[in-house]
Amino acid sequence: MAELIPADESAADRLAFHLLKDAYCDLAAVLRGAKPDAADALFFGIDKRIADSLARLHASGAEGPASQEIAVAVGMKIQEVLDQAHGRADPPAAEKR
Repeated sequence: MAELIPADESAADRLAFHLLKDAYCDLAAVLRGAKPDAADALFFGIDKRIADSLARLHASGAEGPASQEIAVAVGMKIQEVLDQAHGRADPPAAEKR
């Protein structure tokens, strides 16, 4: 496989994120419908794991001088997905099915 140029890598990352977001939201909806209590416990654990990982990234500076900004940007992007998937927010009109 040929190496991708940076713009193509960014496109691949965006597509991968979009596909994972859709899959996560679909799975979360099924779990919320079938086992609401289990879903709440699982979602709490997922939220905590993400928050802890982003806090470690920020504290360690693992992504260089912009680690704090990167951690905040990632957190905001992921929070939108989690809120939608966990039923805490309505998806934007363009994303409603």
